[in-house]
Amino acid sequence: MAPKTKRQRDKQPQEFDDLRFVSFEASERYITLIQVRKLIPERGFTVTERENPILLRMITDRNWGKFTEQPPMSITNLVREFYANADEHRRGKVMVRGKTVSFESSTINMFYELLSIPNSEYIAYLSNIDYEDVCNTLCVPGSSWKMSGGMPKTLAGTSLTVEAWAWQYFVCHKMMPANHYSNVTVERAVLVYAILKGMNIDVGRVLFDSIIHTIKNRLGLYFPSLITQLCVEAGVRVSSDEEALYPKRAIDDGLISTIKASRVRDPEAGQAALPPPPPPRVYTVAERLERLEIRFDEQQQFLRDRFDRQDRFLSRQTDYQAAVYSSFGQMYQSFASTAGCDMSSFLILPPYPGSFFDPAPAEEEEEEEHDEMAD
Repeated sequence: MAPKTKRQRDKQPQEFDDLRFVSFEASERYITLIQVRKLIPERGFTVTERENPILLRMITDRNWGKFTEQPPMSITNLVREFYANADEHRRGKVMVRGKTVSFESSTINMFYELLSIPNSEYIAYLSNIDYEDVCNTLCVPGSSWKMSGGMPKTLAGTSLTVEAWAWQYFVCHKMMPANHYSNVTVERAVLVYAILKGMNIDVGRVLFDSIIHTIKNRLGLYFPSLITQLCVEAGVRVSSDEEALYPKRAIDDGLISTIKASRVRDPEAGQAALPPPPPPRVYTVAERLERLEIRFDEQQQFLRDRFDRQDRFLSRQTDYQAAVYSSFGQMYQSFASTAGCDMSSFLILPPYPGSFFDPAPAEEEEEEEHDEMAD
């Protein structure tokens, strides 16, 4: 038998885990590209009326309460599988563990309970940016753009006002992710400007574009919490022993107060210089245990919600199967009646075994537990 040519070998189907990946190429991306990329968790606001009333009022006026809250944990492998498959997405829909997961702008807006705004004021402003007004709104007096090729390129992070810094920090963790915060790019500066000026913004559109950018680049894997929640909402199965990633510290009153207290005006540079960041907090054993308990409770609640959704799905599936079974029985009888056949000569369909899916009675479970304890 003649050996196979290279073209024949290339045409042979490649083996891969089709429960996790949509193609062989997706499984290869997971191994060679996705596994080495770090997950960057989102951060939210946890501010109070007493310490930051203006910031809290802006959140309330925009109805961004759910969007800006501190996000829950994410499932590491689930997020990596999403990004491995997302390179082959179809109009914002990607297959994850056999389920179609949408990350379209409308889906994201619906998840955060926000309205879709196709022609937002923010999008309109992008075509006619007043760079001088952006700088004056975001920065302390005397600040200016760093230029490149005669066009504005970045603003120094140390030149931002405290309010602009808080929103810029949020934007870098929740809307347009960035690895560095020392310089503010034009795109992020304009988005922060739109927030401070009260322009309406289509959040779903911004996040969708950022996810697409994450898919195409080779940096961190952003939006892990949002992606995990979208997958869960779509019915993706999650195991209780999968690795979880917890969010970092929220943008809270303490963090903002630190920035306020550390700002030192530098008249010559026209900037508000920041001293080195304070050393990381050292937690006592009791505080560490408390934090672990909180994380454990969050994980348990996440799993309880997930199992509740699975129970509801199984219930709907059982009802559907029962309906299909009943329809086949009616078709069976109708066919026999139309054909003039003697029904006694046919096998009779047994009743639908609905009890097969019912949970065990509570009394039986209690008796089993009692027997195990007695043993």
